[in-house]
Amino acid sequence: MSFIQHNRQQNSLHSSAYYRRIAISGKISFPLLLWMCILFIAVSLLITFYGQHVRQQTLELLDVRLSSQAHLRINALKEPIDNLQRNARFLTSVPPVQGIVRATLNNGFDAQENSALETWQNRLSRIFVGFATANPDVIQIRFIGVADGGKELLKIDRSAGQILLSSPSELQSKDTQKFFQKTIQLKQGEVYISDIHLNRENNQITVPHLPIIIASTPVFSSEGKLFGIIVINAKA
Repeated sequence: MSFIQHNRQQNSLHSSAYYRRIAISGKISFPLLLWMCILFIAVSLLITFYGQHVRQQTLELLDVRLSSQAHLRINALKEPIDNLQRNARFLTSVPPVQGIVRATLNNGFDAQENSALETWQNRLSRIFVGFATANPDVIQIRFIGVADGGKELLKIDRSAGQILLSSPSELQSKDTQKFFQKTIQLKQGEVYISDIHLNRENNQITVPHLPIIIASTPVFSSEGKLFGIIVINAKA
């Protein structure tokens, strides 16, 4: 056998061995590739499921927290409103209120208690001042009659750290105000609560601006006739 033929034979053997290795390698890599694909899909599904689970838990936790915060805020708002309602009912029930009603309906004299209208007004003004002193959030208390265009009968204001009684010339008519119109439609013991708004005097917003809330309740005579309303303005 010549040298050239020997080389050709050796090259042929090497080529056959090389192609057999490729074939064997191909047979091994396909199952491995399939297994890797299955593993990848399984891991992806697991991550997706876990992500959805974590996301759902996060949303549920957020919902619980929001509900809790909303409940706390509702309670925080409800308590001062409940207090305002109780205070309005209390001020309506003090004896000078009915004394003023009786005296006003009897030409300025209360025959039941043998007292003049001015006496009852002085007593009620002292109650208003004492009540505002004990309740720093209260900025104004009024007793308003339904007669004479809803004229204020008695009024105290908190101003510059002092509680002042308004003079007769400072008293205003309030029959066009929303709180007045709403309150005179209520039954005894019911209380109107306004929206929060900026305080006004003589239909002008006061400066500095002061957000307030109004609580008002009707006052009836002993015969059940509407006489007026008690109004509390408080800081909101």
